Amino acid sequence: MEKYSFILKDSRELVIRKATEEDAEKVLEYLNIIGGETDFLSFGVEGLNITLEEERNYFKNSTAKNFFLIAEIEEKIVGNCSISTNEKRVRLKHFGELGIVVLKECWNLGIGNKLIETALLLGKNGGLKKVNLETRSDNKKAIVLYKKLGFKEEGTIKRGILIDEKFYDLLVMGIEID
Repeated sequence: MEKYSFILKDSRELVIRKATEEDAEKVLEYLNIIGGETDFLSFGVEGLNITLEEERNYFKNSTAKNFFLIAEIEEKIVGNCSISTNEKRVRLKHFGELGIVVLKECWNLGIGNKLIETALLLGKNGGLKKVNLETRSDNKKAIVLYKKLGFKEEGTIKRGILIDEKFYDLLVMGIEID
């Protein structure tokens, strides 16, 4: 299994690797925690509504263009980043959609930066030409990071998220990686 190792701002080692079937239960537990930590995600405390078997199959069927990375400190999951692509559609398989989240206790350590850089490298090596993402337009901290990494604003989806009967716009961003 290919692993990427980095030293964080607090001198701890961060290991980034693709998730495997054996990680499924641990990942679901992690996702349940982060769902309650911020409203900037596409899910909340209700979770993703994914079964353990579905998660195992998702990791089992990972490809060079469809993958889920986990970031660990001392074998504890502290972040994840995924790229999803529609590989069955010839006209769409050149780009992927990026999703990322970091455990709140580990914010500001550079984990998000390393996760995205690793995902973009793997996506490019897998043949992707472009990566898109969507974030709430008021998620200023994330937008600064995305721009720092080369993502550009491409549009807005009005009323893209509904939380507690309040609508939020989504900012669409993209980066060409070929």
